Amino acid sequence: MQTTLRVDPSLYRDAKAAAAREGITLTRFIESALQLRLKSVTRRSAALPVFDSGASQDLDVLALIQLADAEFGQDQVSKAYDMMVLDTNVLLAAFRAEMSTHIVA
Repeated sequence: MQTTLRVDPSLYRDAKAAAAREGITLTRFIESALQLRLKSVTRRSAALPVFDSGASQDLDVLALIQLADAEFGQDQVSKAYDMMVLDTNVLLAAFRAEMSTHIVA
């Protein structure tokens, strides 16, 4: 199949040079790059295992924080909560960045 693509000139030059270094055509280089990208998308959609941890606990977030405070002390829980919020924000930013590359207008 033949198609026309609009590619950033700098990206085109880099891809063409990389293909030449590998001794393959630009077409083959782009095909292999697309195959790698499609494989990585497929891998991310794999189902994760689910484990039964026993009886469920009906605890809300406040109850969990109070339980953790009693078990570990407020300073440790506060630090863990701050780290969790930071990690969540980093993951959310990474997810948004990744999703922005998949939005089709």
